[in-house]
Amino acid sequence: MANKIKNAFDSVKADSSLKESTMQYLAKQRARRCHPFPAVRRTLAAVCAMLILAAGIGGYSWVQTPVSYLSIDVNPSIELALNSFDRVVSAAAYNEQGESLLKELSLKELSLKGKKYTEAIDAVADSSILKEYLTPGEELVITVAADSSRKEKLLSGVQDCSGHIGHNCRSVSAEPDIVSDAHENGLSVGKYQAYLVLSQYDETVTVHDCRDMSMTEIHGRILEHEHGHENSHEKTDSQTEPETENTHHNSQETEQETQNTHHNSQSEEPETENTHHNSQTKEQKTENMQQNGQAEEPETENMQQNSRTEEEKTENMRQNSRETEEKTENMQQNSQETEQETEGTKRGNSAKKQHHGQHHE
Repeated sequence: MANKIKNAFDSVKADSSLKESTMQYLAKQRARRCHPFPAVRRTLAAVCAMLILAAGIGGYSWVQTPVSYLSIDVNPSIELALNSFDRVVSAAAYNEQGESLLKELSLKELSLKGKKYTEAIDAVADSSILKEYLTPGEELVITVAADSSRKEKLLSGVQDCSGHIGHNCRSVSAEPDIVSDAHENGLSVGKYQAYLVLSQYDETVTVHDCRDMSMTEIHGRILEHEHGHENSHEKTDSQTEPETENTHHNSQETEQETQNTHHNSQSEEPETENTHHNSQTKEQKTENMQQNGQAEEPETENMQQNSRTEEEKTENMRQNSRETEEKTENMQQNSQETEQETEGTKRGNSAKKQHHGQHHE
């Protein structure tokens, strides 16, 4: 029986095209069983690739973003931009000497980009071009412009480098807010900060002037103005003290004159009263004489005239007494104002001395 079935199927023949289509169908079925969701898998793969690419681009951009700046100024002037890892992302020159310095480092294949900032400072300090300018009279200034969370750490590293350089090198800090203004004016942040200090003393100095000056020249002019300002304060104080003493002395003299005037006014008051009493006495005599007869009328008229004259004198003396009292009050008021001015002058001198002491420190 089995042989009959086999023989029956053996007689069935399929052409090659049927066999090929059958094989393709079976292959598709197997593929579907192995990958039930091919479209979803392809979508997930594309999304993952895009996320990886975006993360790579974003991370690169973050690493290349400057967050702090460090300038090295002698006469060559260069500035290093640092990322959040304190590594150099760019180096810029702000004068011809600085361009020559960076070109020399490039020729020696000593690119500063990617280096730790302390390594970059050492590389610049070892440059033959920079060493040409490190003469005994020149000053090398390293300026750090960073926010408060990074400034102390960067300054500490810069001070270590300054000690290794061994020249007249010092480090200073600057506010990061002035970086954009410095770049707009074509100066490094360190030289621009020095310009801002000098411009406070000398309004005629310009950015262009400082661009062609070394740090030693700028700081030398700053020191000249500071010493001149201190001497001016000392001179002013020395001149003001005698003036204060003279004012106080004049105030004492004014008080003495006021007291004398007041005393004289009090002395004149009894004289005025006596004169008024004499006038009344004379008037009484005149009345008595009028009662004695008309024969004495001429004498009476004279006495009346004298009485009127005495009254006028009395009135004048009273007026003088009132004027004297007014003068006394005015002099007392002037004396009080003089004392107030003296006290204000003393307080001003004290404040100037205190400010001068703080500035000197």
